[in-house]
Amino acid sequence: MWSRFFCLPPRFRCEPQLAGDAHRVVPGKTNLDSVFSFLDSHTLGADYTVRWERVIYRVKREHIAADMRGARVQLERRLDGSRWLRWRRQVVALEACGRRPGPGQPPRQGRARPGKSAQEKEQAKQRLLDSRHRLSEAYAQLRNRPICAAMKDSPQAAEGLR
Repeated sequence: MWSRFFCLPPRFRCEPQLAGDAHRVVPGKTNLDSVFSFLDSHTLGADYTVRWERVIYRVKREHIAADMRGARVQLERRLDGSRWLRWRRQVVALEACGRRPGPGQPPRQGRARPGKSAQEKEQAKQRLLDSRHRLSEAYAQLRNRPICAAMKDSPQAAEGLR
């Protein structure tokens, strides 16, 4: 079915009006690397950084301008892998600051912390069980009492409800 749309019958074919190459010349100031790049729009942060594809990029100090902070910028990823920022009429190279951990990557480790001993773990477990027991006892005492009586006996008076 598709082949009949791409192959024209002889009655619809025609010869070109001018013989020769019909390609246009590329102007001398055209940057083809920039033309064939992937563009994305982002907002530049207050610290002159931008987060893009889980990587933080920053603008070099010599390229920072007064109105650049918080501005909407165009980010380019060129075919050679380099990253560039377009702002107004400037094109600035970006440098990577750091990478955020992705969903499959483990988070960065902080300082090493000593593990708890078996005795400390047992004490923490006992404190948790004791607090749960006290809570369940307090709830059992409130089951048959009206809420106003329970509030009057409460050590922490509700100041906003008076």
